[in-house]
Formats: sequence, C-alpha cells, structure tokens
Amino acid sequence: MLTFQIKGTQKLLKALGDVPKQTRRSTERALTKSAHLVERNAKQNLTGGRPLNVRSNTLRSSVRTKVDKTKLEARVGTNVVYGPVHEFGATIRPKRKKWLHWLGPAGEKIFAKKVVVPKRPWLQPAFDQAQARIKKFFKDEISGGLDRI
Repeated sequence: MLTFQIKGTQKLLKALGDVPKQTRRSTERALTKSAHLVERNAKQNLTGGRPLNVRSNTLRSSVRTKVDKTKLEARVGTNVVYGPVHEFGATIRPKRKKWLHWLGPAGEKIFAKKVVVPKRPWLQPAFDQAQARIKKFFKDEISGGLDRI
C-alpha cells in the first residue's frame, strides 16, 4: 500500500482564496492609473493651441478624475459648461431675442442668428492615445497581483 501526504494544502487553499481579493485590488490600481493617464493626456491636449486656443486655463484646470472602486468605474471630465461644446460641437441660437450679439476684437458689434461651434475633441483623443498603456496597466497589475499571492 502506498501512502502519501501533501504538505502545505492549507497554505495553498488560503492563497487560492486570496485570488479574488488580490485581482480586485490589482484592477483598482490599474483603473486608477489609467484614469489619471487619460486626465494627463486631456490636459496636454488643451495646451498650446491644439485643439483649442487657451485664454484663461479654466477648462484645462477643471479636468478631474473620479474613481469609484466599489463599481470599478472611473470618470475623467470637466464641470465647465463649454467643455462638451468643444468636444462635440454645438449650435448656439438666441433664446429670447432674434439675434445673438457680442463685441468683436476691435470693439465692433457683431450680430448673428446662430453660431456654429465646430467640434474640437480633446477628451476622446486623450483616451485613444492611452489605449495601449491602459491595456499594459491591467496586464501588469493583474499578473503582478497574482505573483504576490
């Protein structure tokens, strides 16, 4: 009769039980790194006249990242009203009057029935630029997390 005993089974079972926790922590780290990379890219896209000319730095300085680790969700965006206008474009029409009006660069009065703001994406390209690094963040974090078990 052959008898054998496997030593360390309790340690192995504990390590296997840690896999979901460690994978989640690794995913949270990769998600946070990814979101901050997109934020940096977005701010860089709002620098130096491409795609927008910067006047006050308000839009660039308003770009923020929020990571919800419970939902494993990250958001990068702005609370500045004209952020989406530049990203997606817009047509501005008067609400109460027949004409829009404003002062031009030389102080002259300008009137228009509508103003079309072309789209000048700055956030989507930031995400697109980060794709390869985001995949690497997740791959490295998850495989590294499993190595730590």
